[in-house]
Order: sequence, then C-alpha cells, then structure tokens
Amino acid sequence: MLSVSNILLPVDFSESSVAAARYARRFAERFNAAVTVLHVAQPVDSALGLEGSAAVVEFLENRCRALRSQVENLCRSEFGHLRCTPIVIEGDPASTIVHYAHNHQIDLVMMPTHGRGLFRRFLLGSTTAKALDELRCPVFTGVHLDNVTAPDEIVFRTVTAAVDLGPQTRAVVRWAHGFASACGAELHLLHAVPSVPDDAWRKRIAAIAREDLAAYAAGDGEIRQNIEVVSGQFPAAICTTVEAVGADLLVIGRGHGTAGGRIRSHVLSIVRESPCPVVSV
Repeated sequence: MLSVSNILLPVDFSESSVAAARYARRFAERFNAAVTVLHVAQPVDSALGLEGSAAVVEFLENRCRALRSQVENLCRSEFGHLRCTPIVIEGDPASTIVHYAHNHQIDLVMMPTHGRGLFRRFLLGSTTAKALDELRCPVFTGVHLDNVTAPDEIVFRTVTAAVDLGPQTRAVVRWAHGFASACGAELHLLHAVPSVPDDAWRKRIAAIAREDLAAYAAGDGEIRQNIEVVSGQFPAAICTTVEAVGADLLVIGRGHGTAGGRIRSHVLSIVRESPCPVVSV
C-alpha cells in the first residue's frame, strides 16, 4: 500500500504554482496527507555592505511578512480544510528545497515546471532540474499544469510505469501500482527496446522484455494491468506510447547515485516531452 503522508509544494506564485497546488490538493485528499507550501526568497544582494542597516532590516522584515501572507493566502484558497503549513525561507531555491525535504520526512515533492507552447521542450527551470538530481524522495513534475482550472478536473484513470528493467524497476512498479490501486486506475507497464533492422531479432528482444515485465506484474491482481513493449528512439518512444494510451500519470525511475540506467539519463527529456505529469521515483 502506497503511503504519502507529507507533501512538499514549492511555489513562486506563478500560474504553474497554482496549478501544481491543485494537483497537490488531489494527492492530499487521496492519501490524507499534510501539505507544506514553501516559498524560497532570494537573498538580498549584500554587495553594497548595507545588510545590517536599519533600512535594510526593515525592508527584509516587511518582505518576509508580505511573502508569508501570500503563502498563507494560497494555503487558504487552494487547500481549504486540509492540513497545510505555510513556510518562507531565504536562500537558494533548489538547495533549500532539497535540504527541507531531506530533513522533514517528505514523501513527495510536487514541483511546478515552466516552459509553454512551441518552446516548452527546450525549457526546464534550473531549480527543478537540480531538485530532480539531488532529491531522494519521489518528485512530481508536469509541463501542462497551466491548463488545470479546478481540482475536480484532475482524474487518474490510467497510470503508466515506464521501466528499463534495471535496479530501479521494482521500486517504480511498486509506487505506480500503489498509486493506481489508491485511485482505482488502470496500470500499464511499459518498456522500450532499441529499434533494430532485423525483424526476427527485434521480436525476440521484445518477447524477452515482455516476460521480464510480466514477472514484475505477477501477484498483483487487484487492478487491471497491461504490458507494453515498444521499440524506437528513447525517450520519444516512451512519450508517444504514454500519449497513445491516454495516461494521466507517468511513473519513471529517476535513480540515485549511479543507479537508474537509461531512464535516469533521460529524466529531463521525459519530463519536458511527456504529455502528462511525471512522478520520478
């Protein structure tokens, strides 16, 4: 059974932040989780050596109050009666998010990402990229969140777990299965194999991969599961298949240290290209 007790939602008050908050609300409702809404304020430039002056101290105090008020308003407007804690910390955004998550037993970080329209695939905030690299807990990201207008519009009917059959596979399938079970969603287990010109050899590779995927699915009969093995250029083959099955959430292995295989090396590309939100485990 998947446990998500504490969610961290970093916000910068952009449209993406508000949309991510609505996803966070749905997760919090589903798992009865507490949400921490964190805004990281950039430090004031101290190059002039005035950081200790009365005027600067007053400015910083006023700024902190104003930012905290914004975070509190977001908590009230987006989370209502749910458990929601507003936090304002000054520092480097990515480092602060990582440090906070590692020291407060956070189960899921929900990061808004930026980049829209034609150029979204080339844009991923540096804060999100660094957080994806350094966080140890699962991370939720999505490039289409600005399209969400209300929490009730957010549904999870189909979940896809894309795996490379490496060391991270079991953790990815376990997380995806737990989430799909909690939502009553259909689960697709997906693996991409290299495209080779020899048709017989390609079918043989796919058959072996299908057998391996079936082993991960064995014994989990509470929800409907499908096994998908596709061939093609990675990660385009993953994102194309996710779109074809109409997935509402893609779960991948981000890996830590040297773990993670091909999925880890393509995490940023998958996040940029995926037609649905991504949870990287």
